[in-house]
Amino acid sequence: MRLKNIISGVNDEAVCSSEINSGFLYSVLRKGNVKALFTGHDHDNNFTAQYNGVYLDYGNVTGYNCYGSLDRGVRVIELSEHDFQTRILKFDD
Repeated sequence: MRLKNIISGVNDEAVCSSEINSGFLYSVLRKGNVKALFTGHDHDNNFTAQYNGVYLDYGNVTGYNCYGSLDRGVRVIELSEHDFQTRILKFDD
């Protein structure tokens, strides 16, 4: 599955999520006070998307001894009381 509402980053492989629907995202959306969710990585994904007002952010592949064509690096998350900023910091820059 390729997402269509990518704000930034790369979505070059299927999202690897559980096959069991736990209701977590529904609970987050129903609560209405969550701005963003951050998760680990798939080796060829590092995107930010938005779904019903919640930002969905993938980390970035960090290791060199694995598959994937993305530049190695990390997702930096800067939090403040009312907002957040996120960006990819590449190791080789």
